[in-house]
Amino acid sequence: MTIISPNRNQRAARVRVLGAVALAVVGIGVAATIASYASTVRLEYRLTVAERNLGKLRAENADLADRLYSTLSAENLKRTALELGLLIEPRPAYLETAPLSLR
Repeated sequence: MTIISPNRNQRAARVRVLGAVALAVVGIGVAATIASYASTVRLEYRLTVAERNLGKLRAENADLADRLYSTLSAENLKRTALELGLLIEPRPAYLETAPLSLR
């Protein structure tokens, strides 16, 4: 007579497989969390550098605007006109066009 007995190691094998799967899921989660954190730190660094550059560009833009406004001020334009020998025309004659005639 043959006696069939269940494999007693089958339960232990299932526990090992389940443990290995759970460990793999946790490992993947930890790796994803570390990758996300590293990406956030890199992005924050790039944002800080961009803000620093933006501050420099704003200061440079303010300097250029100041130079432009001082160059185009009324006193500077009058002085430049006198240096070039230009005169102020009291009654300027603007360009006029002759009326078009239809022939």
